[in-house]
Amino acid sequence: MKRIQQRIFQLFHERTWKGEGTRLKYMYFPMDPHRPDAANLLLIGFQGCHDKEARYNYVRTCGRFNIHRLFIKDDFAPNGRGSYYLGEYGQYNVERLTHQLIQEFIHRLSPTRVLFIGSSKGGYSAINFGIEFPNAIILAGAPQYRLGSYLDKPINRPNLVDIIGEYTAERIAALDHRLEQKILKNTLAGTQLCCLHYSNREHTYEKHIRDLLADLKFSGMTVYENIADYPEHSDVGKYYPDFLSSAIYAIITEIKNR
Repeated sequence: MKRIQQRIFQLFHERTWKGEGTRLKYMYFPMDPHRPDAANLLLIGFQGCHDKEARYNYVRTCGRFNIHRLFIKDDFAPNGRGSYYLGEYGQYNVERLTHQLIQEFIHRLSPTRVLFIGSSKGGYSAINFGIEFPNAIILAGAPQYRLGSYLDKPINRPNLVDIIGEYTAERIAALDHRLEQKILKNTLAGTQLCCLHYSNREHTYEKHIRDLLADLKFSGMTVYENIADYPEHSDVGKYYPDFLSSAIYAIITEIKNR
């Protein structure tokens, strides 16, 4: 029933953005400027990885806030489970198109701040795109970091090959360090804020988050940590929404009180 409701909802709200030889599906919900709780923020939402099909995350969680909300779908790869908004056949064309879509909405809306949100796969994407924009606020939950190694499993191999184009050890290693290199070369880090939610009891911490935290701090970015206590990576979906709601509320309150 939930999936049927979501499909009907998407039928009315989903749009397509074309370029780079491909297309992106997205949903946009505008701020209502006539309400007293309006805040001229733009939220960019990235989805996590699902077993069967791509679907938007945290739409209802963020719907309580009267801000601009843009949710982008990642339904690439032969299995439709996505390519981390990076690209098809090793071209990284989806990454360029996603950047263009975000830039278009920033240009159109002139928001006070832009929030990049998502957990797991969406957390990786929130960081990957957030570091490309000045004054970005990144609210990421339990993201992967060494993406090549993480995806190098039978169930994820179609997604890995869709990103890197050719299944070789060299390309897998390059993907492992791709986000790291972007972070360490990030000249905008001093203007940006990353609030990172994670549990140090689940496997993502040792394999991904510990190095990610060190590199974000080394880059000069302001980093806040929200540490939860759960043993399974899949539990992030239970804990991240409360963290996300509290963080958005705090950001809106701070901006309104300036």
